[in-house]
Formats: sequence, C-alpha cells, structure tokens
Amino acid sequence: MKVVLTLTLVLVLFGCNTPKVEPEDILVEKYLESEESKKEFKALLIRDIGKLPKKANHKTKGDSKFDDHYQDLIHQHHLMFYYPSKNSDTIYFAINRITPSLYGKKVAIGGKVLIGQNNQIDFLEETFRTFKMPLDELQEKTQMLFLKMIDGDDLSQYEYKNSQPEEYIEFPDQYTFYNSIERKWETTREMYYGS
Repeated sequence: MKVVLTLTLVLVLFGCNTPKVEPEDILVEKYLESEESKKEFKALLIRDIGKLPKKANHKTKGDSKFDDHYQDLIHQHHLMFYYPSKNSDTIYFAINRITPSLYGKKVAIGGKVLIGQNNQIDFLEETFRTFKMPLDELQEKTQMLFLKMIDGDDLSQYEYKNSQPEEYIEFPDQYTFYNSIERKWETTREMYYGS
C-alpha cells in the first residue's frame, strides 16, 4: 500500500512539474534561423494552406503548371510561430496572410504537420483559422491560441459561437471542419447559388 501511495505521489508531482511551453519557445528564429529555411517550410505547406489558383481544384493543386502561383503565395504568407514537439515528430505552426480588407487586416492559420521521408507531408491539420483582424490583435490572440494548441487544450471556447461578441476562431465552427485526409476545409452547410 505504501508503494502504491508513494508511486502515485511521485506521478502527481512529476505531472505538476511538466514544463509548459512558454512564448519564447515558439519563436520562429529559435528553430529556423535563415530566411531560406522559413521559405522552405512555407513552400512545403503552401499548396494546402494557400488559396487555390484559378482553374485548380484540390485534386489538381499539385500540378506544376501552378508553381508560379504558389511561389507568389509563399511571399504573401508570414510564419508567426513555430514549435517542433519534444515528444513526437509533430511541428506546430502559425502562419498569417493578408485578406481582402479596407484596413489591411490579416488572418492566421494554426496547425500541425508531420514531415516524412523525402520532405513529404505525412499528416497536416489546420487546427484553427482566425477571423481577420489588425496585426497587433492577431499577433496577441494567435499566440494565446497557439500555446493552448500545443498544450492540447480545448479551443472550442474561442470559437465564435462560444466567444461572441469577441472574435478569435472563425473555423472550425458548427458547420465547418478540417478534413486532414483531403487537407481542406469542408462544410455540412448546403451551398446555394443565386441564378
């Protein structure tokens, strides 16, 4: 009985002392020092997180005829946060991009990726996409969401249905989810197009 109690106490104390990821742990420059290494990481993700070219779909987005489009997109996306997990091969990332807005607002995409052999993506998940907002607000909110994502916290309280009127996460929502097999956002909502 004493052994079980002692073992339980050790496990509880060890669990309480597990260091949480701190803001300085997610700085991109800590892991990717050169602009070239940041560009290479964005290039790896861009066909999945970037906007599709005209005349492309999710089956044809990898075609080489769209290379110039994606090269342009790499420069329009900024790597905000980066964290390679110490417990797995998962790399957590947050990237922002400008969106149509009169005031130069941006959105952030937070997710995780597993990179396999030959620098190929084995798994990709966009965990959240924020509402568009000014850069200062986006930076602050994305950092908070990013740290919580790494720690495995439930982010649903920051989805708009739970956080309104404050805006954090636009997607996922009650209708929209990320399909990590197809690597795209999908919706359960029926789409209606005017005639």
